[in-house]
Amino acid sequence: MLKIVVGSPRLRSFAVVSEPPCCTGGDAWRVVEDRDGVEVYWSGRKLFSMRIATWERGVEIAHTLEGDEHVYGLGEKYAHLDRRFKRFHFWNVDQTVHLPSGDPMYKSIPFYIVAKPGKVYGVFVDYPGYLYIDTGVEHLDRIVIRVGAGYAVLYVFSGENLYEILDAYTRLTGRPFMPPKWAVGYHQSRYSYASQDEVLRVAEEFRRRRIPCDAIWLDIDYMDGYRLFTWSRDRFPDPRGMIEKLHSMNMRVVTIVDVGIKEEKGYHAYDRGVELNAFLRTPDGELFRGGVWPGLCVFPDFLRSSGRRYWAQRLAEFMGVGVDGIWLDMNEPAIFYMEKPFRSMVAEVSKRLIENDVEGAGNHYFWRARHLIGTTSVGKGIGMVDIPAVHLDDDGGEVRHSEIHNAYPLLENEATKMGFEIARPGRRWFILTRSAYAGIQRLAAVWTGDNQSDWGHMAISIPMLLNLGLSGVPFAGADVGGFGDDVDPEMLVRWTQLGAFYPFFRNHSSKGTRRQEPWVFGEPWSSYVAEAIRLRYRLLPYIYSMFIEAHRSGKPVIRPLFAEFPQDEQSYVVEDEFLVGPSLLVAPVLTPGARARAVYLPQVRWLDLWSGEVLEPGWRLVEAPIDRVPLFLREDGAVVTTEPRSSATEPWGTVTIDVFVGRKACAVLYDDDGETADFEKGRFFEAKVCIERRGGDAVIRVEELHMGYEPGFSKVRIRLLGSPWVERVLLEGEELRVYRSGKAVVAELGIGRLTASQQG
Repeated sequence: MLKIVVGSPRLRSFAVVSEPPCCTGGDAWRVVEDRDGVEVYWSGRKLFSMRIATWERGVEIAHTLEGDEHVYGLGEKYAHLDRRFKRFHFWNVDQTVHLPSGDPMYKSIPFYIVAKPGKVYGVFVDYPGYLYIDTGVEHLDRIVIRVGAGYAVLYVFSGENLYEILDAYTRLTGRPFMPPKWAVGYHQSRYSYASQDEVLRVAEEFRRRRIPCDAIWLDIDYMDGYRLFTWSRDRFPDPRGMIEKLHSMNMRVVTIVDVGIKEEKGYHAYDRGVELNAFLRTPDGELFRGGVWPGLCVFPDFLRSSGRRYWAQRLAEFMGVGVDGIWLDMNEPAIFYMEKPFRSMVAEVSKRLIENDVEGAGNHYFWRARHLIGTTSVGKGIGMVDIPAVHLDDDGGEVRHSEIHNAYPLLENEATKMGFEIARPGRRWFILTRSAYAGIQRLAAVWTGDNQSDWGHMAISIPMLLNLGLSGVPFAGADVGGFGDDVDPEMLVRWTQLGAFYPFFRNHSSKGTRRQEPWVFGEPWSSYVAEAIRLRYRLLPYIYSMFIEAHRSGKPVIRPLFAEFPQDEQSYVVEDEFLVGPSLLVAPVLTPGARARAVYLPQVRWLDLWSGEVLEPGWRLVEAPIDRVPLFLREDGAVVTTEPRSSATEPWGTVTIDVFVGRKACAVLYDDDGETADFEKGRFFEAKVCIERRGGDAVIRVEELHMGYEPGFSKVRIRLLGSPWVERVLLEGEELRVYRSGKAVVAELGIGRLTASQQG
């Protein structure tokens, strides 16, 4: 990793958690300076030439791009997989327009990867204020970075492959957190489930229909007048009892928590915050106020450790009734209007109306309203609000909010994690956040915000989530079925089939829209939706093992094709299919009425998991009936499955390793208690099972990687798919009893040392 510092940074980094000694260069790095800038080399190969200049608001940095290089990452952007030839603004906003023109968005992660066959590197621009990145619009052959300050800190990463880049980036900014097992299951949400009776009815319907579900989510209507850390006495009179009932059904509860604290004397969260001086202030020392759901609100100052402790304590007390997860929303922060400008606008409009200047009143209203809600022009055409507030650091120094705007939700997430540590010491936390900055992966999962029930929104979720994974954030999802507008039966089926492979799998919809629970359209649609959810639970052993891999190395859970096939040039631009882990290719249906689709299969042979047909690489037209999503197993790849349970936390019983062996395929079996942090102390089970082809023999080798936990399964079944060559199956020289199931050859092993079982 190479660190480049321009100017003199004023503030500490909020993203960086561990800067290795090699960050100023190292044997592999060489920087050659000339009159116009620098040339950067890694392992003797030139990566790019860089020039540094100024623009009207700060520093401009430009570096060269080769004509065949692709650009990925940059966090959550409504754009194609390849980010090249686009302009992006980084300033967190409550973005209601999910269109190519809807930029910036909720999250700002200024980390990108440049890749082509034989070359890959990454660049992280660590500045939490306003940033602009142009990936080839103004100049076809370069990336232009404009920083809204007189300084900049860049980190450059290179390696032999994409995964080395992500490993280095997540060592710098923090490894992805390991979620509790229940968080990897299916979640049901609505804005809003309006009473505890309704919540319990929904949960009971899932269990009655035997549709797996791990969590019910509560939006803002559970609160008393939208006041944070409260419950409505009328609609939710017994939250503890409700949660205990849900826990008895093996379901968890996640509650939304916004960031604005209602300004109201006698309200405990406000009074305590004022007492501790925990809120943002204006430059003249008054409390900064803005209008949100409860009315005029004040906002915690998360820059100060005392402000973070205030938030953590309030949250921990709130969680005392049994809340399992926290959903941080409106934390850009989203503000409907700011008090002083709003009052000024109202006064001026009133004055002009009194003077009978109706046109002037209207013009003034629209001009001021634009500034109040977020279309102030900064740079070249960006919608953003410059919030006139100041933070205090722990030394009492003032910091303008605009300098750290994008890091505000990151600091809030740090404080929220502290709340979990107070309320649930030793247990894993679960936080979902709408807004974020680089490094968020160490604290929270993310979702892509207020999308719509639209086929285009469903399709664009794939490159959005893939690029979040390439930005170091593996635990990400989009609202299945769409948040706004009305879903139709086919869209709900197809989106659930896609969502079953999102790392974060939640169905969520807005007030005034059609309900989206799995059963709302009746048969046959309900069965199709339920089966898509069950497919997620079948794949839980495989998906859960991808989460521990992400936690250890930063590898994404879902991956673009080129991540595994970097020499395949076609794979760099395919964005309507993806890999789960290294072995499973998913090709969802993204258009209404389609019952077949074109699929690109990169480089190796693939096995169609529905038909059992072995397919050569290249473009194929495959069947895609309404009741299934096309799935393909990579040659020399493996996936681990189980029979679906009602909850992700239930023991798996028997796990099945499906393998497609050309020469040698391996699967990792991983399990832990799914709830505590004890896996970090060695309380986990991990074994590697490899199957090698030797003539007509399938030879099994078992490597015990770690045996610190008794796993939640007692038997391992190995299914050899697409393998007509198999005559015998051997384990440590002993021939196993096998049986045939369809086209598969099946052997079973006991769990102990994974020795052969006597069942066949």
